[in-house]
Amino acid sequence: MSTTALDGSGTSIITTTPGTTGARPGRRPSGLLWLAWRQSRPAILVLTAGLLLLTVMSLTVHFAVAGQADVLRSANCTLSGAWNGTNCYKTAERVQVFAALYLDVFQPAVTFLPLLIGMLLGAPLLAQELERGTYRLVWSQSVTPARWLAARIGVPMAAVALTSGVLAVVSSWVWWTDIVHSPVLFDPPFQGFTYPVLGLMPLSWSLFSFALGVAIGLWRRRTVSAILLTGLLGLVSMGVMRLLRPALYPVVSGFQPFDRVHNGFYQPTNAWLVESGPVLADGTRQPNFCTRDCDSVAGWWGEFHPSSHLVPIQLIETAVLLLLTAALVAWTFRRLGRLGN
Repeated sequence: MSTTALDGSGTSIITTTPGTTGARPGRRPSGLLWLAWRQSRPAILVLTAGLLLLTVMSLTVHFAVAGQADVLRSANCTLSGAWNGTNCYKTAERVQVFAALYLDVFQPAVTFLPLLIGMLLGAPLLAQELERGTYRLVWSQSVTPARWLAARIGVPMAAVALTSGVLAVVSSWVWWTDIVHSPVLFDPPFQGFTYPVLGLMPLSWSLFSFALGVAIGLWRRRTVSAILLTGLLGLVSMGVMRLLRPALYPVVSGFQPFDRVHNGFYQPTNAWLVESGPVLADGTRQPNFCTRDCDSVAGWWGEFHPSSHLVPIQLIETAVLLLLTAALVAWTFRRLGRLGN
């Protein structure tokens, strides 16, 4: 309630009694973090939806494959003599159908998820702000470019880390529980779409792709070109790392005597054969195939990574990707600081 009074000079004074003018406006979150959350909320909701979809898919595979695998074991289908009947074959076909959902759908989706994060979340993040000039409104509110950038990329980067981390755990768990230890499935850890979805790979590649997209968006200042260039450089980065991966950890060398049944070096189970070739009678190693004195082949040489090298190789690759991510983020802060000056 408000009242009017006169002072000694005849000037009217309006006073308001607290608590009688209606409800006070509710307290709402404010600041750069709230602004960053509001701006990143659509992308975070999409990430959450994708996480839920892939998690439901992996859990479906887990329970279906685990149930059918129990049927195989209870029917003694793990023994070679029990496969004369048709029940073992039918059950094995069901296992392979459900496993295909993980091997042919889930793994490719998680493999290329970092690329999509860099293109659709990282690249437009700063490119749109610079292209439209909306960043000037925030900077005019006594906010430094460094503070604005820290909040702008910190919120979506945390969401990316959480999403990719959960997917990495779920993917590795399903692969280890239902694929590797299945009586009828085989999926070596170093092949195509399997290696990128295990361990720390989804997390490290997602953070790197996001930082790459942010840096390219700041450099190009055009949304469409930043998205396309991020996709191109992301694919190139994956290809280059694929070529460098065998050299991240020392290979194991082996020799096998000549065997007409296996015309070549036979690597151990789940190993990654990097290079192989014939060995002549005089001890000379030929690369890949025999080029001279092919009748005097005494055996085969091979260089491979056993399955025990999976964790060391992934740790080294993760360290490289995180260092590159830190370098890209540092360059982004420095570049934006120059823009603010």
